[in-house]
Amino acid sequence: MNRYKSPGTLYVILLIIFCIFFYGCFRQAGDLPENINEKETTAKLSGTVTPALVVFYIGHCYVLQNDIWETLGIGQFLAQNDTIKVESDSYLEIKLGDKAIICIEENSEVTIQSLLYEIDKKDIQLYLKKGSVFNSLGKLLPHESFEVITPNVILSVRGTQFLVKEDSRQTHVAVKEGSVALLPPGIYETINSGSNNRQMNRIDELKSTLIGDAPLLNQKKEIVITKEKASLVKETVYSLISFIMDTRETTDNYYEKELFARTRRVTESLNRLKKDIIDVTEETKKHLFSPRYSIPGNKGYDGTGSNHTSMYANPVLIEIEVDADDAVVYMNDTIVGKKRIGALYDKAEKYTFVIKCPGYEDTQFDINSKTGIHYNYTVHLQKDENRIKEIETNNNSGDLPEIDNNSQEPRENSDSGFIAYDKIRHYNISTTSIIGQIEYNDKTIYLADKYGALYGIDENGKKKWTISTNNNPNEHSYPVVLGDKIYFTGSDELVIADKASGTHVKRKSLQADEAHYFGRRIIPYSAGYGIFPANNSLKIMDLKSGEFIRSINCPVEFRTTPVLYKNHIIIVDQKGTVMFINPETGVIRKTFPTQARKPVALPVSIKGNFLYFGDSSGHIVCIDVIRDVLLWERDVMNENTTIYHRLECGENSVNLFAGGILLSLDPENGKERFPPVTGVSAPPLFIQGRLVFGTKEGLLVILNEADGKELVSINVGREITTRPVAADNKLIFGTETGELVIIPLSPGSAL
Repeated sequence: MNRYKSPGTLYVILLIIFCIFFYGCFRQAGDLPENINEKETTAKLSGTVTPALVVFYIGHCYVLQNDIWETLGIGQFLAQNDTIKVESDSYLEIKLGDKAIICIEENSEVTIQSLLYEIDKKDIQLYLKKGSVFNSLGKLLPHESFEVITPNVILSVRGTQFLVKEDSRQTHVAVKEGSVALLPPGIYETINSGSNNRQMNRIDELKSTLIGDAPLLNQKKEIVITKEKASLVKETVYSLISFIMDTRETTDNYYEKELFARTRRVTESLNRLKKDIIDVTEETKKHLFSPRYSIPGNKGYDGTGSNHTSMYANPVLIEIEVDADDAVVYMNDTIVGKKRIGALYDKAEKYTFVIKCPGYEDTQFDINSKTGIHYNYTVHLQKDENRIKEIETNNNSGDLPEIDNNSQEPRENSDSGFIAYDKIRHYNISTTSIIGQIEYNDKTIYLADKYGALYGIDENGKKKWTISTNNNPNEHSYPVVLGDKIYFTGSDELVIADKASGTHVKRKSLQADEAHYFGRRIIPYSAGYGIFPANNSLKIMDLKSGEFIRSINCPVEFRTTPVLYKNHIIIVDQKGTVMFINPETGVIRKTFPTQARKPVALPVSIKGNFLYFGDSSGHIVCIDVIRDVLLWERDVMNENTTIYHRLECGENSVNLFAGGILLSLDPENGKERFPPVTGVSAPPLFIQGRLVFGTKEGLLVILNEADGKELVSINVGREITTRPVAADNKLIFGTETGELVIIPLSPGSAL
């Protein structure tokens, strides 16, 4: 069989020959502005000959080869078993022969598990470990297959456009066109265990049967498959495979009957997923139907792959890197990316690029690509003093328009006054939700997003640095500032970085008992040391090096964040027992058994004599730590409501947020002080007799702590997702759309 008769592979070979032969002979960039440097570089058109070709990137994208993460370049080929990582604020497009375009979005990790591309058989398998990919395929022939595998489901397609998002807890699939078959996870794990041809053939037959009977996700439909539901399906698969592997075939009907029964159980477990299939939501539509980034030089490209069958017959490679973080790159008046881009272009007489960035002069230059083959430029932007003054006046460096607050005067209660504020400032920081709590330190804002990326931002909304981490997804973790460093833990690793520059000091992969999806945090202990909570121990950590120097081992498990109080560590175990531990000796000095069940993530809150915490079943506990008395405990919410966030203590209240509800309780008996507030989207801040919080409708609300009366309601236009921070006469918070919002308070404001 001659595999090189495949048209998809033939153009690859011609492309390599073309690049090797002509590179260095006909480079001609034309006249460039003085602030643009052209790098001497070799075209990245080498390596294993496969039809997987990098055709477009933004930001920082890497491939794992020989256990080393290498930077991906435009025109680079990828091979079977290569793992691709796309960092925060980045994006990558890969062309798979003449069959597909794979759009890998930020904070994603994808492995090419199979890349068989021959005349009589094409078999492509992608494993999505985390993140999201948009796949656009042409029609597949009977001998061709394309599958996306996640920990929770296998997606088998015949030709379609669909989106897959994976965050380890669940897989979200949405179909734009065509249909996708939902297959059980675990098939490939078990097929490899076959010990003889008969067993392997049986398993292959069953796989074909399952594909035929699998539920379909059709056009404009979506489904979320949780880890728990996937596990139930996987168990039926393991039962089926184990039966084939462990049982000898017999001449009676027992074997076939049992095989049929176990196969049917797999099909039935899959079909139960049908009830979870719904019409695509408005939120999904925005993601699914919005255009992907444009491939420059190909008019009308919309991410469907329709223009790619004849692309790159006469290619040129162009890479551009700008030295300003917020720079936007335009090509022929169309936005093609930010800061760092690379694309495989069709040849043309001339391409015109314009680089724009707030506070800098526009930079324009032409590339006459008719004779060249690979252009690599670094652009140094020149500051524009007039624009800097304009930005300082407008207080807005984001891409989004400001909300006109002249048309939305804050509602006022006549007897309590109201907050006076200046124009609301919006800064576009991330493409996903900002999480948990914002830290404000030395006029710098530190925050984390849902993908586990960390950001350092100055008080004017300008990004100082960004760090991508493996703590993805991130539900509740946020960075902790201690001294001159920040510390961030989550589901995968401990990250320590210099708070001024964002430079990594240490990245440590966490063991299973150290990692925590819901976000336990490091706390300060003594000069130069901190306490890192694991499941069965409290580890004393050298804050400078990040090394654990000793452990306080405990006989019980806990998932909460500790608190240091009067030379004791206070933490709550999974049985709801509050423990006071001597950090020097590790001796448990006293305990308070409670009816709480499996508290997670949050630390206890202490106000005066009282200690408070919540659990995973809507239960609240109050302990008088001076008199050593369990003062009260009660169920305040639905038993399925988990309280993840620290309770906020006011002057005369203890306030909690969970399940979209804000409750204000009497600190001495736990009774509700005023009716529950619904539609709340983030935990509250208490300040000067006020409760400040965000709502799902995009309102910042301020209540009077004494009676719960609304004093102010400010429309910020976005769902607020963090506890507000009050600092330097500002209110600061994050939103679901990845914006940082700052509201400057006027002198004499009620806050």
